[in-house]
Amino acid sequence: MEARKKRQKSNKKEKSKEANVKKVKDIMDTSAWKEAEWIHSGLYAQTLFPLGGMNPSPSEIDGYMEEILKRCPGYFPALFQRGGYMLSTGNTLEGEKFIEKGFEWMEAVLKEKEELYESISNAVEQLEKLLRFDLAKKYLEKAARLFPGKADLYDDLAYCVLQLPDGDQNEALELHKKALDMEPKNSDFLSNLGWTHLIMGNYEEAEIYIKKSLELNKNNEIAWGNLKILKYIAKKNLTFFDYLLRPVDMEKLNALSEKEETDKVVNLCREYNIDRLDAFKIYHMKNAKFPPHVIQDIMQTIKIFMGFVDKITMNEIFLYEDIDLIHVDFKYFMHKFIFKFGDVDDEILDDVYRSLTHFYDFLRELKLIESGQYVKFIKDIDGLKDELFHKMHEYNKIRRDDTMSEEEKEEIREELFEGDHSFF
Repeated sequence: MEARKKRQKSNKKEKSKEANVKKVKDIMDTSAWKEAEWIHSGLYAQTLFPLGGMNPSPSEIDGYMEEILKRCPGYFPALFQRGGYMLSTGNTLEGEKFIEKGFEWMEAVLKEKEELYESISNAVEQLEKLLRFDLAKKYLEKAARLFPGKADLYDDLAYCVLQLPDGDQNEALELHKKALDMEPKNSDFLSNLGWTHLIMGNYEEAEIYIKKSLELNKNNEIAWGNLKILKYIAKKNLTFFDYLLRPVDMEKLNALSEKEETDKVVNLCREYNIDRLDAFKIYHMKNAKFPPHVIQDIMQTIKIFMGFVDKITMNEIFLYEDIDLIHVDFKYFMHKFIFKFGDVDDEILDDVYRSLTHFYDFLRELKLIESGQYVKFIKDIDGLKDELFHKMHEYNKIRRDDTMSEEEKEEIREELFEGDHSFF
């Protein structure tokens, strides 16, 4: 699906609180707001260009946001950032309260309609990244009441409805059609409506709308991608979820590799890997085995860890589902991982273990890997856990020990990582 837009207005029952918000409509002109803005922008710059290689952690950033809000309670960027952090760590109720306050203050403070609209769009986009499509839908509906003439709000609403475990597909269709009634020649809207029909299994309707999209814009890459997927699943009579788990065409990958068409090999592997993660997300959102923040955390950890392994191995053909590759050299990969990411702690290593366990369990359940492979993999990496955690703690002790010479540190690193940290 394509990008979306957002915006909201609050209907809080607490009238006194609402009155307080409206009293300070000129808050952006106050010294408290300007100070909050200065601290916030400085912190953002530090995350882009860490001083001395030190990047503040999410919890440290949250602490800064808390301090900003003590000085300027209506500084809505900090309200959104705190709310997003809380949602990402499972503090759902508090996170939702901060998001609600953020929307209230945003609506009260921003005077320009277009600025308000764009700010809502950005805020809702962040909620979608957190897989909180329920909240995104809530605020998009409020935004549509404030900006009934913005067609992309209805297109975005359709997207959010489709992502919900109990989402009404017919409602999504109606929202798409409402957007198209307002902008009938919008190529993206047509492609997105075709995509919804594809998800529903309405292949003839999907083809009609996707082709209409391409008639209006032959350079619409998303529409071309949608058409490619449609032809594949219609020919094989598959669902979209089946498509995400389609067998890897190793013959094609090997042929491309032999022709030294490296970019095509890498791109095709990336498609398979992204689709496996999308399948993981859809499966667990639907079955509610994990809350959204856990699903998102697992997916993010898999991307980071697998991306790291991919760089180390430098294999042209690198597939997330190649459990044997991870299994055989797991200790080697973890040695390098601990060494490379110097601030690795118990939480990070636990995240790697948890994410690999759940991701490969999903692939086992959907029969992309064999049960025997999975059982042996889990048994073997669990057997290494105490050793790896011990090495991580020992390495953290010496890393910033200014009393030790570099030669002494290297001697300990050599022993801890068995030489695996070399030639990084």
